[in-house]
Amino acid sequence: MCLDKWGAVQVLSKKICVVGTFSGKLGRAVTKNNELTREMNNIGTKVIQIDFGKCINRGIGILNILIRLSRYKQILASLSVRQRWVLLPYFMLLILFKRHICLLVIGGAFGDQLMRMPFFVRALYVKMLNKLDLIVVETCALRKQLEGLGVKNAIRLPNFKRSVKYFVKNEQKRELEMVFFPCNRKQRGVRCNRSM
Repeated sequence: MCLDKWGAVQVLSKKICVVGTFSGKLGRAVTKNNELTREMNNIGTKVIQIDFGKCINRGIGILNILIRLSRYKQILASLSVRQRWVLLPYFMLLILFKRHICLLVIGGAFGDQLMRMPFFVRALYVKMLNKLDLIVVETCALRKQLEGLGVKNAIRLPNFKRSVKYFVKNEQKRELEMVFFPCNRKQRGVRCNRSM
């Protein structure tokens, strides 16, 4: 995945490897990763999943994940903080071999995590992030925060969910274009009163 000359996200081939958490405790990452791969399959992209959590829990180990990742030209990484620490240096090696890597950031704390790093470590980490083809974040605030820290290739893609059909009491069918289920936090731009 990369940006074309007009700034639109472009999938370079019809085959992509997605590495992240797909099973285990149901939460943001598992839901988003499964929804993303389902939608990519629906548009005709062949998705190969590498379930980071399942591989580590089964004792297959990080080495097996690294070997499996090296087979693919296009990688979408949807990783937790610890998983990013482990795989980002390896991604730098893969980029030398003309691999295209996109990092999908889940949640809004990534900028704060970068700010808490010691200056030298943060500078090195930002340099590595800038070598990735794309960094996809959920909010404009996070994108701006990353840009302020020197990250140049971040774009915003809000949470998404397939259209949901529902029925109103008078039995008229109406279709929603999008349903957004955010965490009720200021960083997400969600401000509501307690009665909501």
